[in-house]
Amino acid sequence: MNYENLSSNAKFFFILKNLFFVIMKSDPIIKKITESEN
Repeated sequence: MNYENLSSNAKFFFILKNLFFVIMKSDPIIKKITESEN
């Protein structure tokens, strides 16, 4: 088993999860901005 590959995959999924969480939190803000522009 390649532990380096496993850790890099874990880091990738961790970053992906954080990005998804940030997008979910900022989604209402993005909607407000797009509504105010129109």
